[in-house]
This record gives sequence, structure tokens and C-alpha cells, in this order.
Amino acid sequence: MRLTRLFALTGAVLALLVCGMLGRLLWGEWLHYRAAGTGNQTLQLMQRAMVAAEKLSFERGPVNAVLGDRVPADPAYRERLRRARADTDLAL
Repeated sequence: MRLTRLFALTGAVLALLVCGMLGRLLWGEWLHYRAAGTGNQTLQLMQRAMVAAEKLSFERGPVNAVLGDRVPADPAYRERLRRARADTDLAL
């Protein structure tokens, strides 16, 4: 076997090995990238759930004000309750 042919064959084998290693690294990084994207979506979902829970908790104040008021509730209390419920509905 001639020396130039041996060098070409060795270079091709080394190139294949390097490409294989790079492919393996890229595949691993791609899996990490997808996992990070899924984690980001989960964090956004948790943030929306916490905002909805916050709005539900905030609605308790106006409800207690209307329930503790006289029988025909004060219109200002009822309006505050209506706004709080609209905010909660929007968050949900």
C-alpha cells in the first residue's frame, strides 16, 4: 500500500471519528436544550397558577365586605367585588 493512500485512509478514519464524537456531543446538547424548554414552559404554567391563586385570595376581602354589610349591600362594595371577580376570572 502506498504511503499517500495510507495517509488518505488514516485521515478519513480520523475525520469519521471526529464527526462521530461531534455528533454525540450535539445530540446531548440538543436533549439538554429540549429539557430546558420544557422546564421553562413548566415555570410559566406555575407562574400563571400562582397569579390565579393570588387573585382568588384577593377576592376574599371584597366578599367579606359584602357579606358583613347590611342586607342591600353598599354599591361601592358590590362594585369592588365585581372588579375582583372579573380579575379572578381573567386570571383563571
